[in-house]
Amino acid sequence: MSLHERPIGTAVGISSDGISRFDGHGNTATVLTLTGDIDESSILSLRARLREAVMSSSLRIVIDVAEVEFLSVQAAVELADAHRLADVRKVEVIMVAGPRCVERALLATRLQDVFATAPSLRSALAGGELGLGFSAAAV
Repeated sequence: MSLHERPIGTAVGISSDGISRFDGHGNTATVLTLTGDIDESSILSLRARLREAVMSSSLRIVIDVAEVEFLSVQAAVELADAHRLADVRKVEVIMVAGPRCVERALLATRLQDVFATAPSLRSALAGGELGLGFSAAAV
């Protein structure tokens, strides 16, 4: 898992783990990239990273799940909890469309309609081509 802040609308290349901040046009986006298995062993780290992203000065949080191989139900709940806190703070949350395992976890918890989605990280950062939720057809 890695957390990055990037200017909205710029080309992206995920760098090493850690937090990097770049200001662009006064607006920034925090990108939280999740990879591999996001299960009970990574819940505390996920919770801390999500809270850090939500409490940052970013106007947008992008959760990139494109490389997730497994997402536990508890991890899906943590993502939704962070989304609720972001709503209170008036921070936009966008999830990059991911593999079927992510869709299944969100469907199992009935959280599939919580997140605005984008087909790619670039699109999520630009704010274009957004949808709502994941399709139940992917299950």
